[in-house]
Formats: sequence, structure tokens, C-alpha cells
Amino acid sequence: MNRNARLWGAVCSLALVAACSQEQRDPPDPVEAPAPDEAPVSGVAIAYDCQSGKTLSVIYAKDRTAALTYEGESYRLRPVTSGSGARYAGEDLEWWSATRDGREEGRLSRLDSEGRPQGVELERCVRKGQPLAPASNPQSMARAPACAGPQLALEIENSDAGAGNRGLVLSLRNAGTETCSITGYPGVTLMDEEGRPVVDVRADPWMQGDPAEPPHPVELTAGAKAYFDIGWNVVPHESEGETRCPETRGLRVTAPGDTAPLTQETGMTVCGGRIKVGPVRATQDVSAGS
Repeated sequence: MNRNARLWGAVCSLALVAACSQEQRDPPDPVEAPAPDEAPVSGVAIAYDCQSGKTLSVIYAKDRTAALTYEGESYRLRPVTSGSGARYAGEDLEWWSATRDGREEGRLSRLDSEGRPQGVELERCVRKGQPLAPASNPQSMARAPACAGPQLALEIENSDAGAGNRGLVLSLRNAGTETCSITGYPGVTLMDEEGRPVVDVRADPWMQGDPAEPPHPVELTAGAKAYFDIGWNVVPHESEGETRCPETRGLRVTAPGDTAPLTQETGMTVCGGRIKVGPVRATQDVSAGS
């Protein structure tokens, strides 16, 4: 009996030693480090009142992005081309804004998993302090139709150069007889000497002004002009392997929201693979139009 007890005690001791050894070998579960806070966004902060009774705010940053806060959540949005107004998109939300009849309006919409519009409008808002509904004014309701390519003429107004950068001021002139309205960013494609698109250069929207503001509609009577800028760099980005930059021979421009092209011959050497395109404005000088 004593022999069995001693044997059983030895077995239990071995089991305890094995359990302790196993605890020593098993590493503790890793502790995930907290994600670093995103750097605060600096820019022009604008608050909006929405028809639902909620509010949202948008910071329009100088790097052309927007930081939108809605229902306690923050979203970083990038600028995307818009036929009218200013448009920003993120992973699942889209923000569009424009100034109409003295009111800055905005719409918040849902995007699908691939960044495409779902047709789901979450909010319709106006800048804080402005009326949610426009004033009943028959004259303001009679908005001029959008300008179309066939009634416009494209012209180069001015050029600028400095520190490896180049710029053009172009105009869209109403060559027709009826008043039309234009808002947003023109579509710009660079052409080679044979009239083919230069696919290695993309056009990005260029928010201008200090502070930067969304585009405003410009009404063009017969013969009147709207202006916009194109900016680019002429220094090869050698750190990115660029030693030669493509040379272009012309521009193909479409009015915001239109598809009829306008062309203009001009030679450009574009480095970095992109140009910047500003929104249309009522004056040739940027500061005068802001």
C-alpha cells in the first residue's frame, strides 16, 4: 500500500513539473500596439446644417484633400473630377458642394465597395447660417443652361514660368448668342504632334485661392469669357527614374459636364507625369475671382 502511494505521488510530481515547463514554453499572447493617431488636418473648416437636423463639418486642406466629420466619425476624402461644383470621394462616402443663388449647398452620398456611386443620398446640407431652402425668387430660379462645347471657343490668355514650373491661363469664350452657365473643372488631355492623346500624363484638379474654395458658377453672356489655369513642372524627376519628359503639341479641352472637345495648339514639356487643372472662374486673375 505504501509502495503504491509513493508511486502515485511520483507520477503526480512529474505531471506538475511538465505543466510548469509547458507554461514556461508557451509565449504570452502578443499585445497589439495602438495605431498612431493621424496627423491633424489644417485648412479651411466649414460647418454645414443638413435637412435631417444633423450637422457635419469639412476641412478643405491646402493639399486639395478634404477631412469630413459626420456623426462623430472622420473621413479623409480626395478630390475627383466633377462636371460642376467640387467633388470629393473616400472609401465609402462622397461629398459634393457648389454655390447656387448665394447659398453653398452640399450633398453627402454613399459609395459601393469599389468606390462607385450607389445613388443613396445621406444628407443634403447648406453652409451654417444660410437658409436650408432657397428664397422664392423667380429670377434666380431661371438659371442659364450649361455651356456646351459647340458654343464655346478656347483661347490662351497668358503664360507664366519660374523655378521649374510653367503655367497657362486659358479662356472659354461664349461664341454663341445665348447666355449659358459653366461650373467646375474642365477636362484636359495633352496631344502629341500627330494629334493622339499623351497617355503618360494625367490631369488632376487644382483647388486654388487662399483659402481654397469650391468652384462657383460663372454665367457667360454672348462674347463673355470664363478662365482657368493649367500648371506643370519641367524638371525631370530623376529620383523616380525620369530622365526625359514627354513633349506635347496641343491641348484638347472639354467644358465641365460636356464631351464636345475644343483644341488649342501649344508646345509643352511635362515632367512628373501630371498637370494641374484649375476650376473655371469669372476673372483672369485668381485672387480677383476668389
